[in-house]
Amino acid sequence: MDNHKEWTLCRDELVSVIISLGFPGEFGDQIAKQLGSPKAMQRMIRYLNNVRPHSAEILAA
Repeated sequence: MDNHKEWTLCRDELVSVIISLGFPGEFGDQIAKQLGSPKAMQRMIRYLNNVRPHSAEILAA
């Protein structure tokens, strides 16, 4: 899988998790850009699924 396709798939999954937590999808796009790599996004996805934060401040930290 090429890097761009892997990045896009991870971003889409991250955005989906962010939306499922009740936050806007644009917030997920912003976080994906800041994290940069698919590996970092995958760690964030695992964190979000385990912790299920209720405030945006926790996500931005």
